[in-house]
Formats: sequence, C-alpha cells, structure tokens
Amino acid sequence: MGRTLGSKATVMASLSAGAGVLICPDTLVRLGQFTGYTGLWGLVLLVLTMVLFFYLVPEIGASAMRPATAWTYLPMTVRMVAAVVLSTGVLVSSGFVFNEIFLYWFPNFGFAFFLLSLILAANMMSVETGLKCQMGSTGICLGSLFILVVAGLAGAGDGHGAFDHTLFPSPFVPLPVLFFPLLLWVGVDIAGIVMAGMTGTGRKKKSHTGQVRNLIGLTILCGGLIFLVWAVVSAFHVPPEKLAGSGIPHLKAARGILGDTGRYLMGTVVIFGTLAGVNALFLACRLSAASLVRDGYLPAVAGNSRAIAILLAAAVGLMMGFGMAGSEKLEYWIEAVFVLWLMTYTGIFTGIFTCIFSGADHPGHLPPFIRTLVTIGGVLLLFYGEGRLLKWGYVFVILGMAFLQQIIFSPGGISAARGRHRT
Repeated sequence: MGRTLGSKATVMASLSAGAGVLICPDTLVRLGQFTGYTGLWGLVLLVLTMVLFFYLVPEIGASAMRPATAWTYLPMTVRMVAAVVLSTGVLVSSGFVFNEIFLYWFPNFGFAFFLLSLILAANMMSVETGLKCQMGSTGICLGSLFILVVAGLAGAGDGHGAFDHTLFPSPFVPLPVLFFPLLLWVGVDIAGIVMAGMTGTGRKKKSHTGQVRNLIGLTILCGGLIFLVWAVVSAFHVPPEKLAGSGIPHLKAARGILGDTGRYLMGTVVIFGTLAGVNALFLACRLSAASLVRDGYLPAVAGNSRAIAILLAAAVGLMMGFGMAGSEKLEYWIEAVFVLWLMTYTGIFTGIFTCIFSGADHPGHLPPFIRTLVTIGGVLLLFYGEGRLLKWGYVFVILGMAFLQQIIFSPGGISAARGRHRT
C-alpha cells in the first residue's frame, strides 16, 4: 500500500486520518462549549493538554508498529464501538445541517444515509481509495475552516461585543469542564494505525517507529493550532453564555463571523468533517483487525477488511433506522467510548487487561502523575451531566466485549484450544 501511494502521499494520508476524529462536528461542539465556559484563559488549558498529548500519544501510536498482543483487543474494541456510535451521531447531525443550510426539502436521514453510502463505497474499493477520499475530505473541511478563521481574525462579521467578556466569562466553572480538552485529541493515534497498515508491521521497524512518532506529534500540533485559533475566533464573535449553552456553538460562531456565508462555510466543514471522521474510524477498524489476524489474535475471516466495513455500515444504518440518533442514550455511549479511548492511552485498563490474562506488562510506561491526572479527568467526565450510571454501564459493556474476545480468540483462548484438540 505504501508503494501505491508513494512515501509523501503515505505521510499525508496518515496525517489526514489522524486528524479525522479531531475535526468531526462533535469535537467542534466540545471545543465551543469549553470556550464558552472558560473564555480565553481556557487557551492555557488547551496548550497544557496539547503538551500532555505530545508526551502521551506518540508512544501509543508507535505501538501500532509492534506485533499485536493480547492488550490490543481493548483499543480495537473501543474504536469499533466508536465507529458505530460516533458515526451515527455525526452523520445524522450532518443531515440536519444539510437540511437547514443547503436544501430544506431534502430529508435529514436521507442525506445521512447518502453520506454513509459514500463512505462504504470508498471502503469497498480499496484502502488506498479510502485514504484518497480521506485526504480530500480533510482538505475541504480544513480549507473552509481556514477561511472562517482568517475572516474572524480580520474582524469580519457584525460582532457581538463579546471581547470584553472573554477573559473570565464565569466566576464558576464545573470541575469536569476543565478536563474537556482531554477529549479533543482522542483519535489522533489513528495516524499511527494507518502508517503501520501501509508500511507493514515489522518492516524497517526502528525507522518506521520514529516516523510514526514524528507523524503523530505533527498531528497533535496541527490539531492544537486549529483548536486554539478557532477558540479565539469563537470567543471574540459570540458571547460566552451562548457558546456554553449551545448544542451548535460552531454554527453560531460561523454566523457571527460571516453571517449567512459563514453558515454555508461551516455547513461544509460539518459535512466534510463528518466524512473525514467516519472514514478514518472505518479505516482504523479495518487495519486494526487485519493486524490482529496477521499475528494470530483473530480468525482469518476477520481479515476481510471489506466485510468489516460492511458490518460497521450495517450497524450504523440500524442505529439510525431504529431512531438512536439524537437520543440521550447515544450521547452517553459517545461520552463513554471517548473516555475509555482516552484511558487506553494511559494503560490503566489495558495494563489490568493484559495482567489478568497473560501476566505480561503493558508495553507503554508512563509516570504515575500522568496516569493519575488522566484517570481523574476521565472519571470526572463520566460523572459530569446526566446519565452517569448509563455511562459507566457502557464502559463495562465495552470492557466485557474486549475480555470476551480475549477469552475466545487469543492464542491461549477457547478457539485455539479447540484447534489443538482437533489436531
């Protein structure tokens, strides 16, 4: 795959895949609400979180270059669940945006299914085709956002007098809100997964591991710059209380910057950001499954990457068809899976997972302070808002799914034992 696209295209494809979840609509919503609560002093927290991820994520991404192990089940399960629940949410959100901004007569769910069919079609062709679509979607999304940022920084739009209230908009900020930035960079490790899938695990291992670290570091930096400038622009054009209390703060900011033109541009950002985010998740699941099959941790049938894409698309379609989109339960699922995804970066759950079944240590090693900080942040985020019991319930469901795969499919599991018995 790497030779098909070329070395530069491989880097660009991996970079765009790593940015996919970072630029999807849900991330823009979290960023807007965080900015509304904290104002411009929240930029300090964004910078500190970016520094944390510089230290945290490159090691996790580089682990994609190593052969699969038992602990790989949990991150893959988390990504699979995210590919279903997050995709359901953002696809339907894009349908509503398309209906409200571009064509009011076009069915919301019709457009959501149309986008899903485009993503499935790209994934049915080849991984290379999916990555080319990824680069195109990411480029259009970031290009539209760049226009809004430039216009916002230049003072375009009618303004709302928000400047005087942006430094300390509220004397009280809910404690979990301070940890919102931890979720903004979740998904950046997909860049490493794509790079590993395109170069081949084990080939030129040392040089590729260093390349993956640099690539993810660049993705974190680019994502951080996008978050910082968009937070500044949003704070200067929309009053903080409207950002904090809105479910569409990015659309409010775009309208404040360029009026109806801003709405059209942000509509483009939402639609192509959705394509980039969902496609990145589909690609990550396909490549993760292929890695586990290659190293003997999943049966050969799971190595059919097109079948993985079909199953994911079918699950998303069923979720939308049964009315899960827009429900509070779906939002709780998304919050739970994002927090658990964050936890996998620290090795908290994956270390426990591996020790129980294989007695081996998790390959990553982090200082106790960082583990504790991120764990506290994740716990507080799960307790924030409504549906606390459901969120924790979903976390344990996902953990149970990963444990079940370990019990059944690992080299020492049930399926392997049956194979030896038959032999």
